[in-house]
Amino acid sequence: MLNGDKAGMGICAGCLTCLTVLTATMTARSCPCDSASLFTSATGGRIREHAPLFGSNDILKRSGELCAYYCKYRLVYPECRHSSGYVASGKHRIFANVWIPDSAQATVVLVHGYLDHTAFYKPVIDVCLENNLAVAAFDLPGHGLSTGQPASIESFAEYADAVDDFLQRIDSVAIGSLIAVGHSTGCAALFEFLHGRRRKLFDRIIFIAPLVRSRYWSLSHIGNKVLSPFCKTTMRLFRRTSSDENFLKFKRHDPLQAKQFPVRWGQACFAWNEKIQSYSRISARVTIFQGAKDDVVDWKYNIPFLKSKIKVVDVTMIEDAKHHIHNEASMLREPFLDALLEAMLEAN
Repeated sequence: MLNGDKAGMGICAGCLTCLTVLTATMTARSCPCDSASLFTSATGGRIREHAPLFGSNDILKRSGELCAYYCKYRLVYPECRHSSGYVASGKHRIFANVWIPDSAQATVVLVHGYLDHTAFYKPVIDVCLENNLAVAAFDLPGHGLSTGQPASIESFAEYADAVDDFLQRIDSVAIGSLIAVGHSTGCAALFEFLHGRRRKLFDRIIFIAPLVRSRYWSLSHIGNKVLSPFCKTTMRLFRRTSSDENFLKFKRHDPLQAKQFPVRWGQACFAWNEKIQSYSRISARVTIFQGAKDDVVDWKYNIPFLKSKIKVVDVTMIEDAKHHIHNEASMLREPFLDALLEAMLEAN
């Protein structure tokens, strides 16, 4: 059980070694106590208020509730050095993690998709760390353990700002070349980052099911205009974005999932889409992995658009995969992860 203190951040009484999750003394990917079962949406809220700044080495600031988070999502990697905490990004505090294997030669920067958070990348994190690639990941504003109105944003520029601020903060701890991997809205954040005032370029850029326009774009646009004068949110529908039933169950019951869809996010997405039409072509190479059964993004529009805005685009279609390719059933996920690893290793 967790003994609460005045700040609401308890110490894990069941297992003191949980306090050293971040300094790698626990059994790999497991927790010797039951703290994982105690992680709730309220726990996440308290972590947002009280978790330490990124890079803090004071273990007394590491709470039982942070332990519960890492155990809940099986993000415990004792073979790695681990830094975590908040990074300031405008009005937001974004929650960041960096895992570094002893023999790391490069750093993979993960930017998750809309309504997701860092833990949705667990299969990719596992593959990276097992192959001596450091991992740097953060939760986008309004997602996971980051602050902000749940699942909402004023402008997609704030997502690019979060990428920028995160990269600046981890610059002193990142190892070797930087490899960017985005999923869905995470790709939009990276695309926006690569334009205008953004200076930091990656050695390799990989997009998984990138968002430019969503499926049923015109209908969504009309619906947003009709609803926006009357309501701020609509009920979220949990779509079948993978053929893996265990993943779908995890997504439905995830304590960090938003239960409402903010109309404001749709407005920001439409405004961003209009803005990027005039973007100049960037001199970069991007590898795209796209599921042919993805009904979340309009990939038949998105891929040609990205080809018109990026100098070199390599596309790999995965015939039976849906939107969450990295969380697909194993028969689809494993070959994809092999291909993804190969693409990431090309940077070295």
